[in-house]
This record gives sequence, structure tokens and C-alpha cells, in this order.
Amino acid sequence: MIGFNCESCGARVKAPPSLAGKTGKCPKCGTLNRVPPQERPAASEPEAVAESNQPKDGKIIGGHYADFEAAWRPNRSVRPPQGRRDSPPRRSLASFVWGWGLIVLGIIAFFLSVDEVSHTAGAVARVQQQWKAATDKILEATEVAQQKARADYNATPIDSSRLQVLSDAYTAATNARWSAYESQLDAIAKKYGPLEAQIEKTGAHITLALRVGAGLCALAGLIILSYWLATGGMRTSGVRLD
Repeated sequence: MIGFNCESCGARVKAPPSLAGKTGKCPKCGTLNRVPPQERPAASEPEAVAESNQPKDGKIIGGHYADFEAAWRPNRSVRPPQGRRDSPPRRSLASFVWGWGLIVLGIIAFFLSVDEVSHTAGAVARVQQQWKAATDKILEATEVAQQKARADYNATPIDSSRLQVLSDAYTAATNARWSAYESQLDAIAKKYGPLEAQIEKTGAHITLALRVGAGLCALAGLIILSYWLATGGMRTSGVRLD
């Protein structure tokens, strides 16, 4: 042990030889003191025995012995760094939970993409049914009008002088009726065609986004789990200076 007096309060302090030349606070007044080099004066046998019975790394203040490391704190601002040392690793489940969480999220996203495909197909089928219903309604109305015109034409008395005129009028009315039918079909196609295409496009984009997200989540989860397994589920809690 190295014994010396505090330069400020005069308290007697003892420090271990490993702190020779280093600076620390006096445990009594807090003044910075530099530990002097160790000297080896000749000591009597009783003093040597008494000192050997004392615990290592301690100090004496006012005649009372106390643990040196508990009260002596060297000034780290002037103490040269001795190197880095990782804190002891400890077990952590954070990577395990994150890894499996991302994998489960990827599975959910994949099943949502499958459901989106079914939803899109159902929406397209409903649009096609409405389209067909509107077309059938127009066709039915046109055919009813055509049958009525034919019946009226057949019910008209035959007159050779007017036969050609009636025939031409019937033909013109029929052509006009079917032209109107085709115009109505075009209007229906313009209504339901873009709607069907928009539904298919939106469904395809949503499905693609869900499946890409599912793949990325699963990949990230596998990477995290691989890291967790490679490290044995352990992680360091920080780095400290010796």
C-alpha cells in the first residue's frame, strides 16, 4: 500500500500500488491528489504483520480502515483510457419476437393477396352480370317492338298499289330499330367496359403490393431469426472502458 496525506485537508490516505502516479479525489474533502510512487522503507516485523492482515486495496482515514475501491474514485478525465471491453452478453428475445412477427405478418399479407384476387374476380363478375342484364333488356325490348311491327304489317289489308310502300316502310323501321339497338349496346359498353378494366387494374396493383410486402416481411424475418440463431440469442448490453 502507498500512504500519503491529502494536500488540502491532510487526511491520511492509502492507495494500492497499481494507482501510483494516477490522480483521484480525496474521499474526505474531494480534492484531487496524485498518488506518489511507491516507496519501500524498512518496516518492523509487527507493522509488516499488521499490514499483511489488512484487506488489499483499502485506505485509512482518521485511524479507521475502509474499502479503497468504494471511496476512492480516480479522476477519469485525466486517467488515460486502458482500452475497450464489451459488457457480458445477455440473453435477448427481441430478435426472436421481431423475426417471427415479420414472418407472421408476411403470411397474413400473402393470404390477403389471395383474398384480393377472389374479391377482384367477384367484382368483375358482378359488373359483367350487370352488363349482360342491360344488354338483354335492350334486346328484349327491340324484339318486342319488331314482333309488334311485323304483326301490324301482316294485319294490313293487301293492296297491290300500296304493297311496295308498306314493305319499304316496314324495312326502314326495322333497320332504324336495330340501329338504335346497336347504339344502346355501344353506350352500355362504354359504361361497363372501363369500369371492369379499372376494377381489374386496381385489384392487380393491390395484389402485387401485398405479395411484395409479404415477401419482404418474410425475408426480413428470416434474416433476423438467422442472426438470432447465429448469436445464440445473446446480445451485448454496451461497451465500457476499463
